[in-house]
Amino acid sequence: MTHVGKDLWANQLSEILTEEGVLVDRITYEEKESTGFTFLVVTPDGERTMFTYRGANTMLSCDEITTETFTDISVLHLSGYACLKSPQFDAVTKAVDISYKKSIE
Repeated sequence: MTHVGKDLWANQLSEILTEEGVLVDRITYEEKESTGFTFLVVTPDGERTMFTYRGANTMLSCDEITTETFTDISVLHLSGYACLKSPQFDAVTKAVDISYKKSIE
């Protein structure tokens, strides 16, 4: 469940996820925002630095999170970036609360 832009990155991501069996019916496509991404740089000595553009995924809101959202799932995976600011942080908090009540890992 996320928001992406209507762009090449989102199209490629959706295709890859679908091929891997991931349901993509909860992805919202935004007209005025780009898809977020993280660019990872690793130096020869193994140090890594991440440059992140959060893009449209910051638009996830509490209204999109319902108890029904968590039907027939066993795991909730969250990105730490989702906790940086609202409205996405509020949506994450609600998702965690519902997951806890439903004993989802």
